[in-house]
Amino acid sequence: MTAAVRGKVWLGLGLIYLTWGSLYLGIRLVVEDAPPMVSMALRFAGAGAVMLAFLAARDVRRLRASRRQVLGAFGLGALLLGVGNGMNAFGQVLGVPSGVTALLCATVPLFVTVLRVMSGRRPHALSLLGVVVGMCGVAYLILGDGAVREGSLPAWGVLSVLTAALGWSLGSYFQPRVWRPADVLASTTYQLLGAALFLVVLSRVMREPLDLDMGATAWGALVYLIIVGSIVSFTVYQWLLGHAPLELVATHTYVNPVVAVALGAMVLGETLGPAVILGGGAVVLSVVLTVVAETRIHARDRTGAEVRS
Repeated sequence: MTAAVRGKVWLGLGLIYLTWGSLYLGIRLVVEDAPPMVSMALRFAGAGAVMLAFLAARDVRRLRASRRQVLGAFGLGALLLGVGNGMNAFGQVLGVPSGVTALLCATVPLFVTVLRVMSGRRPHALSLLGVVVGMCGVAYLILGDGAVREGSLPAWGVLSVLTAALGWSLGSYFQPRVWRPADVLASTTYQLLGAALFLVVLSRVMREPLDLDMGATAWGALVYLIIVGSIVSFTVYQWLLGHAPLELVATHTYVNPVVAVALGAMVLGETLGPAVILGGGAVVLSVVLTVVAETRIHARDRTGAEVRS
């Protein structure tokens, strides 16, 4: 990785760290007024339409793709965005606070590491340690204050959010293994449209009402989700998956919760109990461990030997 590419990677990660943490609050503000699958389908359909119009105006040839590439992009969109955000929104509707939702999504690197081990790749010891520390934080978040046992943190909501994390992990893992358009913006467009289609089908299966009678706050949050969360940030995320190690990209799931917890407390008045504070500290520590591990892996690949401190 050249110095120029490395700089772009960290710039992209910084954007993802800051903006995606705010998306949990945005989702909560939308689903307070609208059904989760319907509203998220509208989010991705709107973003996909904007991207489609942009590419068609610039150079329609960039949208050309084989059936296999389009289907691959649609499948990735269904996993990353459809499951990853649809079940996220559903978990919040069931009563999981936005900050806790973000912390539960810190399980993404665990799922990714398991998938890598199953594929025969041996992860760095620090990566495993980072996952263990992060998962201990998540476990304390769920069980430490007795929230699940007391019913204030719904078990089905937690399961829904963990399903969202699994969907995002599978999409991230299969990203480099699936046929998709080589053009990043075209691939993003088809994934957005694939997610919208998946969520429409899911909303019909769940028999959600087609009710979008939302207030100004919810509409504003939806526009923010479309522009920042679905066009700008997701395009950057797609680029990162092709230029940075998956474990390094996945560290956004550790930093985003800190932003989400802070916003949830400031805007929605969500409680910052010991479990949230200590669990959040654990996942931040996990970021440090994972980043150090990836740095050592790259150094080892360049020199052929493990770097020792």
